Amino acid sequence: MGIIPCGSGNGLARSLKIPVSRTKAVEVLNENRMKRIDTMSVNGNFCASIAGIGFDALIAKEFQEKPKNTRGLHSYVQLIATKYPTYKANEYKIEIDGQSSLHKAMFICLANANQFGYNAIVSPNSRIDDGLIDVCIVKNIPLITAPHTAMLLLTNNLDHSHRVKILQGKSIKIYNNINEYANIDGEAKKVGKTVDITIKHKSLMVIC
Repeated sequence: MGIIPCGSGNGLARSLKIPVSRTKAVEVLNENRMKRIDTMSVNGNFCASIAGIGFDALIAKEFQEKPKNTRGLHSYVQLIATKYPTYKANEYKIEIDGQSSLHKAMFICLANANQFGYNAIVSPNSRIDDGLIDVCIVKNIPLITAPHTAMLLLTNNLDHSHRVKILQGKSIKIYNNINEYANIDGEAKKVGKTVDITIKHKSLMVIC
């Protein structure tokens, strides 16, 4: 697979160090350097980079409903600022490789790559070819501390927050009490009350 970044955040391209300039991305394609990366299956949906449920999925859903000519970092941040104050954390049961635990979270990110896009790095230690899914559980963050958490996200230090817990596994199941949407590579898709995620080790060849 070759990538010419044409999205808003371009998280997968950035994770693979592919230039967001289309001209330079084509130059990378012409160099024809290959790398095998992992992919994920999210309730049967293909996912190469990031999946998430909770607040993350709500923002993805609202963002994709905006006209394309109004999308961008500014409108993304504005949407977060509008929705965050009234969003309530949800209860989730997370099963990782057969071991289950309960968590109350604002959102849960399933990271194959390390970032959402715009260099907002949610999973600093995630590696796209290690055969593991990083499960980033973000607890309720009071509005007063949200700017500090945002700074950690943008400086590759989110794992230093005591409100963030990162686990790893190959097979993940997440159970929730609402009909949940998931953010799958930046697109919101309805997945229901059980989200089943598995890793497919080095299943995709990319030019990067």
